[in-house]
Amino acid sequence: MRDRIQRNAGGKNGRISGCVSESRDRASNQAPSSASGIHPQKISGRSNHRSPAGKGIPPMKNTMRYGDFLATIQFSEAAGCFGGRIEGIDDLISFEGCSVEDLRRAFHEAVDDYQDLCRSTGKLPQRSYKGSFNVRIHPELHRRASLKCRQIGISLNQLVKIALEKEVGN
Repeated sequence: MRDRIQRNAGGKNGRISGCVSESRDRASNQAPSSASGIHPQKISGRSNHRSPAGKGIPPMKNTMRYGDFLATIQFSEAAGCFGGRIEGIDDLISFEGCSVEDLRRAFHEAVDDYQDLCRSTGKLPQRSYKGSFNVRIHPELHRRASLKCRQIGISLNQLVKIALEKEVGN
């Protein structure tokens, strides 16, 4: 698969793009299947459906994990295939498969090859984050949060940090 990950001349950082497939090889800077004019249907990350007949089947989601890597998944009904994209990296790596097992295998190969490429070029595989971002909230929530901060003696930034650590873990 290494030959399927290619450097793209465009962009200031020399983006990496790739597409993995058992039957096709379409390296592009666009999401899987979109190069052919087929627009994948996004699978909802939330499910309003209960487990069928209480069988304990977890709700569907549109992500996969492999090691420290997360991929978002889409399905193209027209092509009859799944496509995925690795998130949280500075490069664009996409992959596809016509079954869940093919998709999983392609995702694992894409991650392994990307890590090999990063090692050989001395690049860090994960995107770096600067530690600051803007949060847009309703003015009333902003007012209540500000009052709460004054009441307990912390800054609004500290309150957001505490809430995020509680929600996503340390």
